Amino acid sequence: MDIIKAAIAFSVSTAVLIMAAFAVMGSEAGGIPGAEQAASRAVMREIGAFDFGECASGAVYECSTGTLLGSTGGAAPLGQLTELMTFLLAAERIEGGELSLTDTVTASKNAFDRGAPQIWLGIGEKISVDELLRAISVGNANDAAYALGEHIAGSAEAFTALMNSRAAELGMSAARFADPTGEASENSCTAEDMCRLCAELSRHGDFVPYFTTWTDSVRGGRADLVSRNRLIRSYSGILGVKVCSSEGGFCGAVCAERGDMRVAAVILGAPDEDKLISRCQSLLDAAFAEFSVYTPEVPEEALEPVSVIHGCKSECPAEIPYLRPIVVKKEQRREIECTFETAESAEAPVFKGQPLGRIVYHSGEEELISADICAAELIPEVDMKFSFRRVLLNLLNM
Repeated sequence: MDIIKAAIAFSVSTAVLIMAAFAVMGSEAGGIPGAEQAASRAVMREIGAFDFGECASGAVYECSTGTLLGSTGGAAPLGQLTELMTFLLAAERIEGGELSLTDTVTASKNAFDRGAPQIWLGIGEKISVDELLRAISVGNANDAAYALGEHIAGSAEAFTALMNSRAAELGMSAARFADPTGEASENSCTAEDMCRLCAELSRHGDFVPYFTTWTDSVRGGRADLVSRNRLIRSYSGILGVKVCSSEGGFCGAVCAERGDMRVAAVILGAPDEDKLISRCQSLLDAAFAEFSVYTPEVPEEALEPVSVIHGCKSECPAEIPYLRPIVVKKEQRREIECTFETAESAEAPVFKGQPLGRIVYHSGEEELISADICAAELIPEVDMKFSFRRVLLNLLNM
């Protein structure tokens, strides 16, 4: 019997080597050619009605989910709200190790020539990056923003190019930056665009104290700073950010966090600063009162394995990799239901990430979000090589 088994094993092994030369090896490849891309889809809509008052542009935005809650108007001049992009580029470089808060910046004549508001930097004066950031965030200082932009990119023009490039990456489709300060009237965007910028800034938690400081001083106490954003003194959960003037009127961008909600409210081109600040507060109040962040709950049944036909395994585990939290009206939370469908089986090869079904969350007739139910791993097709291996193992175990 041992001689017979050895002969069979030798014959099968030889056949395996011959067939392996012609076998299709795609199931062992690293790529997934032609595989469908799994996705989720939140229904795109403005889900609230807000009173923006008299302004050129206004928006309310939930930052953690990237949800526009409401908006009005088009692009408008920004004034020193432009400096929020200057600040963001500096913060990103500090976190990336390219820049340090203790780095020394030398003010140029171009920085010296900036108009008010300013901290009166002298030509050739040396000042730290930290002081420049404080002057920008609290005092809206044009000379500080200009000096910082020159230090980072070598010139204001090169820095402006970085600003516009970053705006495009953030999806600020209507944004146009013309300088690091906001002095040029060409600096403009929509309130929705500015909300996107505020949302990105709010992700850099170490820099929030710069925007929640009421008073400060720089240059050894020779330049006092006072924030125009009065909400930082009184509003619960405030994260900043900035109030200023522009050619189109008064502009404000504010951000606050309560629970799972992080909300930005922006108004551009308001006729009165007091009314601007009051309106921004009302927008934040309305957003926190009316909405909440909902994290979809996945039924266990939706993740049951799917049978695989002609696969190296009989089942493929399932996952939902792209399902994310959404913003809903508070009264909707009790009414949210989900439905799902999964395939009874899938033909091998099954690729990791391949859609196997769909899950949908809805409130009444309204669809809120949907996502693909996907294969959690690669299941190769049973090929000749695999079959011979299995036969060989079975024979050797006789």
